[in-house]
Amino acid sequence: MKPGHPTTATEACTQPLQPALWEDPDLGPVLRGLAVQDPDLIEAVADVDRSLIRLALAQAPLDRLRSSSNMMRTLMRFRREPTSEGR
Repeated sequence: MKPGHPTTATEACTQPLQPALWEDPDLGPVLRGLAVQDPDLIEAVADVDRSLIRLALAQAPLDRLRSSSNMMRTLMRFRREPTSEGR
C-alpha cells in the first residue's frame, strides 16, 4: 500500500525554514550553532530550489531509483575519466 503523499515529513523537508524551528528544543540549538559557525549554510538552505525536490517526490519510487542510479553511474564515470591535467 502506497502511503498518502505528501506526508507531513515530506512537506516539512520541502518548505523554507520556519521561524518556530529556531525555538524547537531539538533543532533550535543546532540551527543557532550553525548560524554562528557557518551562516552561509543557513542561507543556502533558505535558497534551495525546492521545485526540484517537489518534482522528484512526485515521481514513482522506481522512477526515482532509476534516476538516482543513472546519476550515480554518471558520477562514477567522472571519477574514472582522467582529467586533462593528468594526461
